[in-house]
Amino acid sequence: MYSIFDILIECDMVLPELQKSNEGSPSLYIRQGPLPDEQSIDWYHEWKDRNTIYLRFGHIDDKYILEFPDLSFFSVSLNDMTIEYHTSSRVPPESIRHLLLDQVIPRTLGQLGRLVLHASAIKLADGAGIAFLGDSGWGKSTLASSFLESGGQHISDDCLLIEKNANSLTGINSYQGVRLLNDSAKAIFPDQSETAPVAHYSEKRRLLLTSKNMPGLPASTKLDALFLLTNPAENSADDPVLIEVIRGVEEMMSLIKQTFVLDPLDKEIIAKLFRTLGDFLRTGIPIYRIRYPHKHACLQDTQQAIRSKLSKDKSSQSMT
Repeated sequence: MYSIFDILIECDMVLPELQKSNEGSPSLYIRQGPLPDEQSIDWYHEWKDRNTIYLRFGHIDDKYILEFPDLSFFSVSLNDMTIEYHTSSRVPPESIRHLLLDQVIPRTLGQLGRLVLHASAIKLADGAGIAFLGDSGWGKSTLASSFLESGGQHISDDCLLIEKNANSLTGINSYQGVRLLNDSAKAIFPDQSETAPVAHYSEKRRLLLTSKNMPGLPASTKLDALFLLTNPAENSADDPVLIEVIRGVEEMMSLIKQTFVLDPLDKEIIAKLFRTLGDFLRTGIPIYRIRYPHKHACLQDTQQAIRSKLSKDKSSQSMT
């Protein structure tokens, strides 16, 4: 068995990214299965990147079907909490693991009504917990990881489970690993040479963080602020760091866009997510939009701007 987020899974493939566990019972079972009959699949939604489909959503009876074209099919049954994967022999294991850990499992938990955000999280040296939300390629992992050199502690790289405790929010990690492009990995982790490929179709490398190379790694943290990244294509490399609070409908829609679900058209689950997010936002956690120069040389200035904003707003709240 392995642990991911706050659940145990039983899987018929080796998952080196996850911690093994011999205590408790699995909540989710993962195994290789037969190729779904495409004639039986009711395809109802797809996501594209520059007119190329990278994910299709479908149903076969009560099972959810996720197809990552030319990579793998996943069949998810919430009735018996089973995920089946099918892929050709030409797709390497690390690519299947990446899709499973960073897409399928988070979406499965989201479809069960749990809030899983597309976010990287860090615990700062002063104890504050912050998370960066944004689309793939927008710099979440690089910005979050850059805080480690100043005493920050890594929480999660790409998927963050959010739980409410009284009047606060806790972010729970999926696994301790960071996915970075080579230039970012060398800039942030110059002494860590052992990396592994994330997937055969990605240039990113995975650095597994362990108690050996990163002592004292926490599995969760209280969250004090969320930062929504902007599209780096819209930012100038010479622009100053700009951080502004977002509220109301904009705040809610920014968050809902970064949630994981198996069926993005399921009105019932989306309505439930809106209620959950509304409940969470009533804790008063601030949400900021941040624009910053996407250059390694500017990371320290960006960090300082974030710390200053958190300190200034905390002081303002204490005076009111």
